[in-house]
Amino acid sequence: MLRRKEREITSIEDKMAIVDKCKACRLGLSDDDSPYVVPLNYGYCFEANVLTLYFHGAGEGRKADIIRKNSRACFEIDCDGELREGEKACSCAYSFKSVIGFGRITLSESSEDMNYKL
Repeated sequence: MLRRKEREITSIEDKMAIVDKCKACRLGLSDDDSPYVVPLNYGYCFEANVLTLYFHGAGEGRKADIIRKNSRACFEIDCDGELREGEKACSCAYSFKSVIGFGRITLSESSEDMNYKL
């Protein structure tokens, strides 16, 4: 839940503009009781009000192992970051636009490498 509701982006068009503009996504997974976050580039499809993210990666390694055990995931995409400086550390801020979502990952073994779909 967003603490500062006046800053929340609610328009689907504005959210999709962020998804379209950004280049990297942070994928959050759960490795038993430990969180695991990995930055990835992505492709996407937005149809019938459903956002599907596509990731490409190796069919082996920690990320693939975690996904095979637990397909639940979250993602975060952000862009337009800007440091707002202040006189003291606590008066500095970093503004940005972001989209956060949750879903399940499916694996597609269409080639030697894996393709992930969230």
